[in-house]
Amino acid sequence: MAEKSIAVQRREAEERSEALLRAVIPDRDLRWKVERSPLGRVVKRHLTGAEFVGQSGRYLYTISFHSTSENIGRKHIETGRSGGLCGGPYAWGDYVEPNQGLYMGVGQNSSYNRAVEEARAQGTQPLSLPRWDIWLGQYLALKYDEKVFLQHANAW
Repeated sequence: MAEKSIAVQRREAEERSEALLRAVIPDRDLRWKVERSPLGRVVKRHLTGAEFVGQSGRYLYTISFHSTSENIGRKHIETGRSGGLCGGPYAWGDYVEPNQGLYMGVGQNSSYNRAVEEARAQGTQPLSLPRWDIWLGQYLALKYDEKVFLQHANAW
């Protein structure tokens, strides 16, 4: 059996990741864009984000699934004041050695370098974290560990 290319593995990981997000986040918190036929029938639905009240009950959060960076909106429920947040892992090659602050294997003959070479040969990038995993992580952190997430997130 032939080994799957990185692109195929990544596509399969994205599909599993989306399925996990949809299984974990309640339907009431998911937001969709609906495409309709000329007669008004729903032809297709695109998952566009999530909207929910955070753990503190003070903020309404919107996570947009268009990007994994600068994709979180926050609105204070009582005052209506709004802003944005960015927090989560970098999707491409963000693999750091524990307690080192160094990217795994850079400058060494390592599995990281082999993954980079293999990915380049296949016309893609190595070590990609599925986008749906990032969005699910953002959702779970704000829903169940909001205080810690806010301590680390960047505001914009």
